[in-house]
Amino acid sequence: MKPNIIVFFSDQQRYDTVGAYGQQLNITPNLDKMAEEGVKFENAFTCQPVCGPARSCMQTGKYATQTNCFVNDIGLKEDEQTIAKILSNQGYETAYIGKWHLASTRNESNYSTSPVPLEKRGN
Repeated sequence: MKPNIIVFFSDQQRYDTVGAYGQQLNITPNLDKMAEEGVKFENAFTCQPVCGPARSCMQTGKYATQTNCFVNDIGLKEDEQTIAKILSNQGYETAYIGKWHLASTRNESNYSTSPVPLEKRGN
């Protein structure tokens, strides 16, 4: 049986706002439980400080300049190899829930208030 893989990728959240990393208030009980039962990263770094570009790096394993998503509102190419595609090819069911930020384009489409079309979801 394949293990479940869940990645939480939040914006502008310091590590110490989660109990598993030292927050004393009980404000993240579900995240704390997952950290207790799974893998908890002690060090993390980003090669991009901006939302969309950081997501493109995480999804593809490439630098934002390689995916051409070096600022927000530049959609990821539909044929780009993503972590979801790789995991799907290995038999995993994949989903990306929440803020995608890799479908809208500056002059053509804005999916901030409407669903992202299937072909632009990176899986």
